[in-house]
Amino acid sequence: MSRLFVVIPAAGHSRRMGEPKLLIDLGGKPIIVHLLETLQASSAVSRIVIVARSDDTNLLEVLEQHAHERLTVITPTEDPPEMRDSVELALAALDLWESPAWEDSWALLPADHPLITPETFQKVCQAWKDSSAEIFIPTVNETGGHPTFFRWPVSEEVAKLSSDEGLNSIVRAFPSRVVHWPTDANELLFDLDTPEDLERVRQWWSQRHMDE
Repeated sequence: MSRLFVVIPAAGHSRRMGEPKLLIDLGGKPIIVHLLETLQASSAVSRIVIVARSDDTNLLEVLEQHAHERLTVITPTEDPPEMRDSVELALAALDLWESPAWEDSWALLPADHPLITPETFQKVCQAWKDSSAEIFIPTVNETGGHPTFFRWPVSEEVAKLSSDEGLNSIVRAFPSRVVHWPTDANELLFDLDTPEDLERVRQWWSQRHMDE
């Protein structure tokens, strides 16, 4: 049976937000906890790897409080300068720990996506499982969202990227191997970079829970 590993880059400094965005309260829980609970509720995920800064003590404390047998936190001695550096570290660790086979896969899911529900995550995972694509991107109104899925062999390409290339260059390199899966799950697009983003997420959160 193939395995799915989830890679979560969480080593940013939240400069545009002006405060540690992953610890911001949303509905009584830190942003990062919402994402962790969604992933930990899924039987589709074999292992979750979070890359965080070693000096981000408040975040590390929250992650420790929500420790899980499938969750591993990596704290490199030097801060990863870019998200792709965090991803490369996580993939190298998974390669060492899990010895992935070619049929295994990994999903990139930035830490600032708190609105993904367990139900939506399961639907996306099932669509990925049913796909034969090398790269799979859930897409809302032609805009790509997260998580983005990759067959394990694609991980070798991350290590070969030049210092000025991001992960999008892998997606753009061979469009024929990419499947865009259309969905109306808008929460796949909700990330957090600015106070305006946070207000938008809080409004969406409030509306969703009013409708329940």
